[in-house]
Amino acid sequence: MLIDDALRRQQILTELELHKSQSSQLEDRCKKLEEAIEALKNKEDEPILYCFGQPAFLQVSVGKARSLLRQEKSAVWEEVERAQRAIVKLERRLQGISDVQENGK
Repeated sequence: MLIDDALRRQQILTELELHKSQSSQLEDRCKKLEEAIEALKNKEDEPILYCFGQPAFLQVSVGKARSLLRQEKSAVWEEVERAQRAIVKLERRLQGISDVQENGK
């Protein structure tokens, strides 16, 4: 039983670190998207190239680029929230294992 708990605990800790890292990277991406949105606020409505992925570019207006960046930021933020919910669930599972071990002693 203790070996199983130790293995589950290690697996949860590994998953937890993965989700925390993912969440941090996604939050950084959101910040960069917000900076890009802010940078476009003061631009005149001139055509710019918007990257839809490698190597897809499309010429769009500044307003459209801001709109696309906001949509991307929203999608990335949903991923952040999903990662954070997973972190909470994993922390609860980890706490459950700890509680069982403490009560079993």
